[in-house]
Amino acid sequence: MPKTTDAALQRASNIAACFQIPEPVEACDFPDKGNMSHEMYLVNAGPPGEQSQYLLQRMNNDVFTDPHRVVAAMQACIAAQQAYMQNHPLPDGMRWETLTLVPADHGGPVLEIADASAIHFWRMMVRIRDCTTFKSLNQIRAKAKRLSLANQAGRGLALFGDLTSQMDVNALSSPLPGYRDTRVYYAQLDSVLAGSRTIAEAAPYLPDDPVVRDTTQFHFLVHLDETAYRQRLEDPDIQPYIDLALESRELAFALLRAMDRGTIRRVAIHGDTKLDNFLFDEASGDVRALVDLDTIMPHTWLADWGDMARSLVNVVGEKAADLSKVRVDLDVFEALARGFLSTAREVTEAEIELMVDAVQILALELGVRFLADYIRGDSYFQPGASDPIDINKTRAMVQLTLYRELTRHASRMRGCIEACRAAA
Repeated sequence: MPKTTDAALQRASNIAACFQIPEPVEACDFPDKGNMSHEMYLVNAGPPGEQSQYLLQRMNNDVFTDPHRVVAAMQACIAAQQAYMQNHPLPDGMRWETLTLVPADHGGPVLEIADASAIHFWRMMVRIRDCTTFKSLNQIRAKAKRLSLANQAGRGLALFGDLTSQMDVNALSSPLPGYRDTRVYYAQLDSVLAGSRTIAEAAPYLPDDPVVRDTTQFHFLVHLDETAYRQRLEDPDIQPYIDLALESRELAFALLRAMDRGTIRRVAIHGDTKLDNFLFDEASGDVRALVDLDTIMPHTWLADWGDMARSLVNVVGEKAADLSKVRVDLDVFEALARGFLSTAREVTEAEIELMVDAVQILALELGVRFLADYIRGDSYFQPGASDPIDINKTRAMVQLTLYRELTRHASRMRGCIEACRAAA
C-alpha cells in the first residue's frame, strides 16, 4: 500500500479536529482499513503523555448509498450490545468491547464535507487498544495456536449474536439491497446464462422488490461482446461447476425457506464475519470485539456462522489455481463449533440443526456469485491490478469445489456439532 501523502495527512488532521476530541490533533497512516472504506487514519489527540487514539474513516458512499442509515444501524447495534451486557453479565474471565462513536462538533455522528465533485461522509471511533487482528489462520504457524484462534472466533461470533439478539429487526433493512439473498444471486446466474443484455430481456429474472431490483439490475445483464461472452459461457472448465450450482439450487434456498416458514428466527446479523473483523487481545489471545458494523441487517445468524466457517476451514484461500489442494480442515471446524456452542445462549435447536448446512450454503452462494460475475463480465467483483483476467473463474471453481468437499464431510461435521452440543 503506498504511503499516504503529507497533504492527505494534514487534510485528515483538519477533518479530525472537527470532532469532539482533545487537541492537538495529528492524523497518521492506518494500513488496516477495510475493503468498504475509502480512507482511514489513526488519530492521536491530546497533549503528550495524555494522548488518546481514534480512527477517522471516510465512508464509501459508492457502496453504502445511505451513510446515515448505516450509522444509525451501527448505533443501534452498539446500544443493544451494551444493554444486553448490563442485564446479562458475561461469563467469568470474558471481556468484550463495543465500538464508541465520537460525535462531530455539531453533535451528530457523521460529518459531511462537500467538495467540487461530491459530498463525503466521515465518522470517528475510539480505537480499541491492545488488540491485534489476523487476515488468515495461515498467518499462525503453530497448529495449536491456529485452533485456539478459531475457537476464540467462534466464541466471539456467538457472543455478538447473543448481545444483539434483542435488536428490533423491523427497524433494520439491508444497507446493500439484495445482499445475502441467495434467490437474487441465482436469478442473476439464470439471467446471464440466458444471455440477457437489456432490462427487458432480464425482466423474467428481476426481483419483485423495487429497491432490490433498481439496485441490482445491472448485474442481471451480460456486459461482454458476444464472442467474449460465448468463450466464457462455453468454457469447458466451468461447465461442471455450472451444472453443480444449478443442481444444488434446492439446498441453496434452505435458510431462506426456514426463515419464511418461521422455523428459524430473523435476527440482526453482522453480515461480514471475515477473520480480520475480530479483534483479539494482544496478551491473552482472547476475542475482544467484532468490528466493522456497516452491514448490520436482518437475516439468520446462520449466514454469519456459515460465512465465517466457510472461509476458515478452506485451507488454500479463494484464489488457489490447483483445485486438488482445496480441502476442509475439520480440526478448524471443530474448534469453531466448540467455541460457538460453548458460548451461545440465544440459539434454538432448529437453528443448531442447520449449522452444517449453513456452511455448505454460504460456500455455494459465493460460488454462484463468482460464477455469474465471470460469465457476465466481472461487473461486481472487479479484478485487482495484480489479478489474472479470469480470477473470478478461479474463485468460482474454488468455492464450488469447497462446497463439494463440505458435502462430502457433512456426516463428520454433524457428528462434531453433536459432540460440541453434548459438551456445552
